[in-house]
Amino acid sequence: MKHILILLIIISILASSCATIGRYESGISYSNNYLLISPIFDAGVIERANSLRYDSTLSSLAENTIMEAAFSHSSIMQFSDTATAPEHLKLQIAHLANIVAIAKTQTISGMTTPQEVDDFIAEHGYRYGMVIFGTGFVRPVGNTIGWMSLAVFTGVLTGVSVYPNMNNLCKVDAIVIDAYEHRIISVKTSGPHDRNPSKREVVEQTFLKTLKIRH
Repeated sequence: MKHILILLIIISILASSCATIGRYESGISYSNNYLLISPIFDAGVIERANSLRYDSTLSSLAENTIMEAAFSHSSIMQFSDTATAPEHLKLQIAHLANIVAIAKTQTISGMTTPQEVDDFIAEHGYRYGMVIFGTGFVRPVGNTIGWMSLAVFTGVLTGVSVYPNMNNLCKVDAIVIDAYEHRIISVKTSGPHDRNPSKREVVEQTFLKTLKIRH
């Protein structure tokens, strides 16, 4: 998967006038009748001069942690099956998650979902599918140069102001798609938290908070 973080930064800057949302629910029931697409977590490390470097190991560890947590709480989540999206769909899902994150709540109901993502869900025999997208970063101790640029980026992406002492970010969103109607029917989000996404317990707790699952 390409460096999604770079894509997110560009999109976020262009969409800086948009407001962020909390949760959105259409009222349509999808419990026990949806496809859970394997989580995507886009994690990076803040290097000197505030350079944001994608970290594939950190991302993979977070993805595995979320998937394990999902299976551990499958009786609550009530998904019927799981599937791993191919690489090109992961970019589309990341793009969708970013647009949703900075969209106004009232626009979600009219937002069209990517055709290829809809097709992927339908091809597995389901009308509804849940995509989980997480993002985060870790800043090494002592690396605080250029924090203002990061603050602007994170504020645009999440709607939460970032202070100079914010060294970590861990955020997880869950979006449910109606593949037949090509629309979003549910958005759940938690964070962002000034917590270290390299720690398994942090990622798991953030994910469970997103879905309001008690640990």
